[in-house]
Amino acid sequence: MLTPITLIRHGETKWNKELRVQGHQNVPLSEHGIQQADRLGQYLKDQQKQSGYLYSSDLLRARQTAERIASRHQLQVQTSHHLRERYCGEWEGRTVEELKQVYPDFDDIRLNGGKYGVESIEQMKERMQKFVLEIIEKHPGEPIWIVSHGMSLSSLLTELTQGEVQIGNPRLFNTSFTHLIHHPEKGWQLHDLNQTPHLE
Repeated sequence: MLTPITLIRHGETKWNKELRVQGHQNVPLSEHGIQQADRLGQYLKDQQKQSGYLYSSDLLRARQTAERIASRHQLQVQTSHHLRERYCGEWEGRTVEELKQVYPDFDDIRLNGGKYGVESIEQMKERMQKFVLEIIEKHPGEPIWIVSHGMSLSSLLTELTQGEVQIGNPRLFNTSFTHLIHHPEKGWQLHDLNQTPHLE
């Protein structure tokens, strides 16, 4: 049975604009981010896109995005900590520019984790993929929307597409959506990647 999945990155926050590491910090959407989420929700409604289930990271910026989408589709948002952004330990709340100056191994740890409390890419992939497979098993054949975060979604896509999508390439835009189809025998098929027609 084919199961369609739509992966959505949360709307913009002030910290996104400042290039500040958010991780598990509960940063709210900016006014612009709220507008992005509203426009995506309306776009999905106008395109008659339907979902049986809407899951979201329990972090504020993702939850706010999901709630604004849900309000246009009479959906209930189900949250999970498994969909959170990568945990970045002592890096959280600091700008990328500052981190590059303070940590000479910044680029290596950003790719691999394992120091300063930064979650490894493998840990992030594992928790994301495990959760997605669980909800597919729970709702086979039902359209599912998932609202999460840039790095966590990017790492998930790398795993699901077997490297067709690389972590951070492309960089997922705020409120972008990516469509995939899961086939129980053939695995994953990637359709639309990093789409933002609602922002044009």
